[in-house]
Amino acid sequence: MDNSRQKHILEKGMKFGLWTVLREVEPHNKVRFIKVKCSCSDKTIKEVNMYSLVKGISTSCGCYAREASRERRLKESDVSGRHDPLFGNYDSMTGRARRNERYKSKGITVCREWLEPNGKGFQNFKKWAIAKGWFEGCGLSIERKDNAGNYEPGNCKWATAKQQARNRDNNTSISYDGKTLVIAKAVEVYGSKGLTQDAYLERIKRGWTIKEALVTPVGEMRNSKKIKFKGNLLSLVEIIKKYGLPELGLGTVKNRLESGWNIEDAISTPSLRGKRISFKGESLSPTELIRKHGVAGLSLQAFNHRIKKNWSIKQALKTPIGK
Repeated sequence: MDNSRQKHILEKGMKFGLWTVLREVEPHNKVRFIKVKCSCSDKTIKEVNMYSLVKGISTSCGCYAREASRERRLKESDVSGRHDPLFGNYDSMTGRARRNERYKSKGITVCREWLEPNGKGFQNFKKWAIAKGWFEGCGLSIERKDNAGNYEPGNCKWATAKQQARNRDNNTSISYDGKTLVIAKAVEVYGSKGLTQDAYLERIKRGWTIKEALVTPVGEMRNSKKIKFKGNLLSLVEIIKKYGLPELGLGTVKNRLESGWNIEDAISTPSLRGKRISFKGESLSPTELIRKHGVAGLSLQAFNHRIKKNWSIKQALKTPIGK
């Protein structure tokens, strides 16, 4: 037998199954070996016993077996869905409904359509999932719109992990004014004008009390100082909203007060920030204009105050301070 093996001469390029001969290598324990390359996508290079190669015992790097296994799994997947990328979501959903004691106590179940036998339930679920925006790698998880309802097409949707976390927070109950409400309802009933659920939760994270987080006006800091204005004790945000110019923000008014403006001027003088003023053929910002053409001692506040009184640009710039 050994003599018959020695008679074989294998040339480079010869084909044996998916193997292509590259060259013969040194014998291993007097047994001839051939270096070959597989024509599959992996392009595997290996040294194969000549006898196994010639007799058809070795025909590939193993890709035949892997491909057959993959096709077998795909056929199984077509029926049960177990190898489908979506099956993890489906299995988690049905598992929660079967095993979670809290779900059981509330009677939360999965609809019949998604539980039909022989893999049909999963296929029904998959059709719904794709129609609602699921795709492989999307990172979405299923959640119920009504947490007291069942897993069924009309009560389910896809959400990101961040959305689910926010929804869990929003469905947390809080006690306020003698009542227990979910956060979404508490913000709706007791929250200050314009307060959102996200803003409320952010305030709570910063250590605010429930009352502070709910009733403090939007844009106002916690424990904001009250100011007596026109006979009322009000926060700065309240003063701006009630008496100030619509375009003025809290930051602008605060900066003006810190620069020495009185509150009346601070909330009623139009902002010139970002505006250019034409004067003597030049287009300058208010600060540049005052620095270049204003009388000695003229401040931005004084210039703005004069403009507010309908002074011309020239008058506002050139009239000495105190006149």
